[in-house]
Amino acid sequence: DGMLIGLAGSVALTSGWLMALATAIEMGFLGYSFACAVAGPAASRGGPMLRLIVLGLPPVAMLMASAAASAGATDVEQRHAPAFVGLIAF
Repeated sequence: DGMLIGLAGSVALTSGWLMALATAIEMGFLGYSFACAVAGPAASRGGPMLRLIVLGLPPVAMLMASAAASAGATDVEQRHAPAFVGLIAF
């Protein structure tokens, strides 16, 4: 999804924003359905603490992974221009 947003944004800024908005809405509904499916069994097996861990850990892990990927992509863009062009062309 992120690559699609990046490619759409490189073609036209409006397309990038539209794809980002559509993906955010899609992921919001996906997260809500995941939370509804997991909250019941997690609470019955391990209580509220397990539910907090199961529902809170994935977003934090994804945020850290995104920050690390962003730092790496910035390094690739600045130091290795041909590699960056290859990633965008892919």
